[in-house]
Amino acid sequence: MGLLIKKELPTGEVVEYHKITVTNIDWHRKNAVISVASFIDKEIRDAGKSSVITKLFEFRERKPLIKFPFDLERNVVEDAYKEIKRLPEWKDAVDV
Repeated sequence: MGLLIKKELPTGEVVEYHKITVTNIDWHRKNAVISVASFIDKEIRDAGKSSVITKLFEFRERKPLIKFPFDLERNVVEDAYKEIKRLPEWKDAVDV
């Protein structure tokens, strides 16, 4: 699973395929850090090439915009993709 959305980086490079690489969930403190690696395209990622950039997203239960569903019965990675797509700059991302 990944997200497809074109983004221009400050360097001028354009990336369009984004994949969650790490989810770090602290169930006790209800805090999640999600790492998203961005690639030029899916073919580059599938070829095993390195990501252009990696961005961290932090979700806290008390933060109003992004409230991660802290539930042990849920699929953490699927939830992470859904929550990232709720952010304004990612709202047009397509699941691939």
